[in-house]
Amino acid sequence: MNLTKKIATLGALAVVGAFTVSNAANVGVINEEAIYTGYNGLGAIQMQIDKLRAEYSPKLESEFKKLNNFKTDAEKQAYFDKNIRGIQEKYNQEEANILAPLDKKIGEAVQAIIKEKDIDVLAVNPSSVGVVKDGNQVINLIPDVVARINK
Repeated sequence: MNLTKKIATLGALAVVGAFTVSNAANVGVINEEAIYTGYNGLGAIQMQIDKLRAEYSPKLESEFKKLNNFKTDAEKQAYFDKNIRGIQEKYNQEEANILAPLDKKIGEAVQAIIKEKDIDVLAVNPSSVGVVKDGNQVINLIPDVVARINK
């Protein structure tokens, strides 16, 4: 499971947990985009992804243009499944491979910081944090995670 799915799952659990755990002392908050953009090595990763896109975009554009030659949705779907889906899946896998080391690093940093700061609930990419019981804390973990992944 990639980091985005793990964090999304943790985020969903955090939202449920925030309303069901009455004695949660610490609510940690992270934002994936802020963590990615705070990573010092993001430029090198982006260059790899841009190179990958430059390789795959012409192939995909060519195949999508060929879809116009088919009249029925069934024909288009069959062509897509046979010729395009595999290209997209290969691209997605190669992009995931490029991001995997950073995703692992972020996941390990988040887990360590949750343990160090005794975080009971993790909210991921929240647009806001709702009502928090008096005496509980909302802790922005982004600076800690960014610092840890940049070590």
